[in-house]
Amino acid sequence: MKTIKDTDLNAELQELYLVGKQWLNDLEFLAVELTFLKKRFDKSFQPLLKKNEDIKMAKLLATTINIDNAHLLLIADVKQFLSDIECQLEREEGAFDLRLMVQYEQLMGELNGLMQAYQLVKSKVFEIAKTV
Repeated sequence: MKTIKDTDLNAELQELYLVGKQWLNDLEFLAVELTFLKKRFDKSFQPLLKKNEDIKMAKLLATTINIDNAHLLLIADVKQFLSDIECQLEREEGAFDLRLMVQYEQLMGELNGLMQAYQLVKSKVFEIAKTV
């Protein structure tokens, strides 16, 4: 059974922690991107309403709002993940909590899905904005 005193395990936990910190940086960048996208929406929305594109824009706006909400929840989840790692690192004895690996995989999947969804919406908004 592996314990925290195992140097390899400690290094792996520290690596997971650094990955989690990078995820927070990515999510902070996404917040800036979402703000920019919303401003782009505001610029593009009015002319498109006149072109009867309101349903398409409403769907994109709803998707953007969903991404923003998921983004905020994911930030909280990543912070909890980092806290869990910190607790594990502070323990000198005790078995490695395998839930951290499950959390890692889950968070990585959520982050990748969120980024892909954002890129899709962003490309659609810019595609539509070219027609304005």
